Amino acid sequence: MSNRLETMSLGAILPYTKVVGTRSFAKQPLKTVLRGIEWVVREKLARPSNFSVAFGPHRFLMQLQSMKRRYGSAGIFVQRQYYEPLLEFGDRLMSKGDIVIDGGANQGIFTCAFASAVGPSGTVYAFEPQAYALACLAQNVKLNGFENVVIFEGALSKTSGEVFLNLDDGPVAASISDTPYGENVQRVASHSLGELFERGKIEAVRFIKLDVEGAELMTLLGAAPLLQTCKPAICIEAVDKDLYLKIANYLEQYGYAAYTFCQRGDIKRLTTFSPSPNVLFLQ
Repeated sequence: MSNRLETMSLGAILPYTKVVGTRSFAKQPLKTVLRGIEWVVREKLARPSNFSVAFGPHRFLMQLQSMKRRYGSAGIFVQRQYYEPLLEFGDRLMSKGDIVIDGGANQGIFTCAFASAVGPSGTVYAFEPQAYALACLAQNVKLNGFENVVIFEGALSKTSGEVFLNLDDGPVAASISDTPYGENVQRVASHSLGELFERGKIEAVRFIKLDVEGAELMTLLGAAPLLQTCKPAICIEAVDKDLYLKIANYLEQYGYAAYTFCQRGDIKRLTTFSPSPNVLFLQ
């Protein structure tokens, strides 16, 4: 009974984060709870804060521009390196000098993580369409003194041009479409990875991370020349089974198979679909 009351009280204290069920809470319960409380206070007072995050043996700094709900701030502030398996174990997928892509960079969590891992001889191409996130992304790149990051303003899609960005569900869930829908819609630039690669705007890529709210398949369809030539490792957010199966079927023609991180960071073949922030496609 006491455990239940403790959980209920934590839920009341931290209404914006399901903190008790997180890997961070399992690994660092006290630190996670204290950071959760601190985040709630900072959100109420609108006070951002610099904080350090580990990426394997590397570290980087983050400053969140928007300490409020639906901006994707709470998760990284509270959970740090346990935010997603890719942040906990992703350093094993890249080396110094690698060229990597952060598709859907938002405020720069993975851009900065990747930049810390690939070092000055590597490059991170970061793609983000939202003005508030671009400002925070650039700020965090500057905060860390990274000179190996190239920022592309705009969304990733099948072709370069323009798309419509729907913000009805908040900035962290912004999604694109070819035609406008919803009440809060913006017209933004779009980029095709294949076209950028063929035009020499991006170099041979070793790793691609995509968190683009349902546009993963469109992005990969537009990346065909890059996939054929570079054969990069790919990490996607997989929350919709139908979309995941379409992606898996498409990538199969290039020799890719789906994998997932184990609890200790080992990689195992994915045989059945389960919603995950990080599904890996490897050759």
